[in-house]
Amino acid sequence: MPWHPGSWQRTLDVMSAQPAESPQDRLRPDGLQLRGEDAVIIPLATLTRLEAIERHATPEEVAAAEAEEAEIAGVYAEYRQYVEGGRQGGSSQEEIDAALAATR
Repeated sequence: MPWHPGSWQRTLDVMSAQPAESPQDRLRPDGLQLRGEDAVIIPLATLTRLEAIERHATPEEVAAAEAEEAEIAGVYAEYRQYVEGGRQGGSSQEEIDAALAATR
């Protein structure tokens, strides 16, 4: 079959290196629901591990993990504000080391 430059060019015209949607569009909270609740898709091995942890964790361990997750979320929120604010008033390395040592 002979090569036709016109058909090759039409194929390239419809191709794009840009994604059809942004990652934020795929991750919006209303993207996936199951029985009226927000849902996510995770690997089966991760689900199995999380279920095992949930079955065997004491209420104190669950509370400690939830507190740690809240602390991490707070740190991320502070960092986002710091970046959005133009990184004003940065800390010295000594201040950062002291803050990290205080959390241990």
